[in-house]
Amino acid sequence: MAITIGVCTSAFERNIGGLLSKLRSTLPMINFRMVPLPYNDLDSYPLEQERLDGLILCHSIQNRRFAITDVLDAIYNQFLPRAKKHLGKENVVVIAHDFPWPLIIKKNATMETFRTNQPTAVKCSSLVLLSGSLDNTVQMDSDDWNQLTAFAREVKPLESSPMKSAFHVVINWFQSAMSLVIFVIMCIFMPILVIVSSIGLFPLIIIVAVFLSYWFWKIKNKQHNIGIREGDGSLHDVKSHGPTLEVRKKGYRK
Repeated sequence: MAITIGVCTSAFERNIGGLLSKLRSTLPMINFRMVPLPYNDLDSYPLEQERLDGLILCHSIQNRRFAITDVLDAIYNQFLPRAKKHLGKENVVVIAHDFPWPLIIKKNATMETFRTNQPTAVKCSSLVLLSGSLDNTVQMDSDDWNQLTAFAREVKPLESSPMKSAFHVVINWFQSAMSLVIFVIMCIFMPILVIVSSIGLFPLIIIVAVFLSYWFWKIKNKQHNIGIREGDGSLHDVKSHGPTLEVRKKGYRK
């Protein structure tokens, strides 16, 4: 069975087109699949449903700054730990790209600062790389490229146990149920909020009180009418049977 490695980015596919082409031509036995990530709300992205064996996260510093984890505006604080938990640290790579190339002397200093200030990215991946452009040509050191291809060759198929699959089914069902509950609550309360904002809270309370009073009065009146009907029926029966019994008694005396 072919290994599937997701090449993920929240930028456009063309931003990593050169990397995808080079990986596919170098390692044709591996399925390198482009996985577009949402620009916002990345924490709720259903990574587990992508059916990946490995993951290469490409982060453009021109698109979202050099903020991967642990710093202001970092966008992968929860995504990378989830990727590590789902795939294993050994099956995750992080590439920060679009640096001015070549870095040469600055590369080591930049990498050291990155490891110090953004440790979660390092702890959740087996390999962290810095590169230049990845769109048309791959601006990457030969040593880094060799490490990347070695990583891809070492990725093993992800084993999914029945228990783990069942767990994900339950989690997905729970998330869907919660979404439905939230939707119903919003449908109920949004009109109320609109009314409150339009006429105020006190008039709304008066309207609700009048409605409830009328409703209780209708119920009580209905019960009262039922009681009267039942009472009329019983009196009618007694009156209708009374004379008959009296006649029968008189006839018996005769």
